Amino acid sequence: MSSSLLKKKIVRESQRFGADLIGFAPVSRWREYDELKEEYWPDTIWSKAQTVIVLGVPMLLPIVESTPSINHTVLYDTTNTLLDQMAYRLAVFLNNLGHASIFMPRDGYGSLEILLKKMSACFSHVYAGKYAGLGTIGYSHNLLNPKLALARVMFPCCRQLRFPAIR
Repeated sequence: MSSSLLKKKIVRESQRFGADLIGFAPVSRWREYDELKEEYWPDTIWSKAQTVIVLGVPMLLPIVESTPSINHTVLYDTTNTLLDQMAYRLAVFLNNLGHASIFMPRDGYGSLEILLKKMSACFSHVYAGKYAGLGTIGYSHNLLNPKLALARVMFPCCRQLRFPAIR
């Protein structure tokens, strides 16, 4: 299957799963920008990684502006749960097609205490969204997208296949 046909299948499946934003970032982008420590680069986390597929869903601005509130907490949890599920399903879809894939859940930590001691996560989904050309990073460390205003993004899969780089 050609890379353009596979890319179309990935986009179609991701939309079917509920993704509003879909982007592709070659792992070389992390070296080009050199904004994060190498230990957080996708090919350091998984040596077979060639492409990061990024999925995004909207954060509803009126609810975001209500922070701190129960509405914002539920929105945050809901969007992350949706993204975790979409990412898992996409990784399974790709593995079933014979393309080795993984997904990275939102934090990568099993405990809030660990996150409080070491604030950095094991992978930045937001930078993946930036490197996939889906938006810019705001002061709140969220991905700002012209279509959705504010988006939560997920690093669903690192794939062994390469796609032509898109800026």
